[in-house]
Order: sequence, then C-alpha cells, then structure tokens
Amino acid sequence: MKSINLLVKIETHKTKLNSKNLGIIFHDCQIVVEAFDSIEVKAMIVKTFTKDFPGKYLVCASGLAGFGKSNKIKTRKLTKNIFICGDNQTEPIETTGLMAPRVMIAAAHQANKVLELISKISY
Repeated sequence: MKSINLLVKIETHKTKLNSKNLGIIFHDCQIVVEAFDSIEVKAMIVKTFTKDFPGKYLVCASGLAGFGKSNKIKTRKLTKNIFICGDNQTEPIETTGLMAPRVMIAAAHQANKVLELISKISY
C-alpha cells in the first residue's frame, strides 16, 4: 500500500475482534471494509456498527460462495451507513468452497463503494 501512496497510514492489530474492541480498533476510521468468512463475525460487526457507530461507514460482503451468476452480485444499502456487496443468497457448498471470481467481483464492488464514500467525505 505504501508503494502506491506514501501518505497512507497502516496500523495492524493481531487480535480477535469482538463487540468490545471494535470501537478501540476502529475509532479513528471513517470507513471500515468487512471481509470475514464467518457469518457470526459478520453479524456481530453489523450489529455493533448499527448500535455504536452511526457516523461511520461499513462496507460488507455476503453471499458469494459456490457457483452462480456473476451479474447477481450487487451493492445494496442496508442502512444509512452500511452497504452489502454480494448476491445475499448463495450459501457455501462443502464440495466447491468459495469461488475466487465471485469473491473478486464482490471485492471490486466494495472498493468502488469505498471510493464513492471517500469522495463524498472529502467534499
């Protein structure tokens, strides 16, 4: 990241996220991108952001697993500050696992939404 933008600030945390430490870790962030595979962690992050961080943006991914039509992956507004990228329906299939092309399309949707939000915050 620093090779692309010397002004970027990178801070790492080697800890398991929970509803209590989310505020500590992300207190200076205006936009957080969620990229967990665990539905329980995703739900905890969305619930915590909805309750405790009404002024921060959260960009999530959901419903990408297995085979499926790539054009079904969309970016949807869940709340004023929470967005979900994915098809919101595809469940993982034990024999196929996650399909990289679908994950990459959702990640591109997330990156696009973050750029939109940055431009909105900057102006």
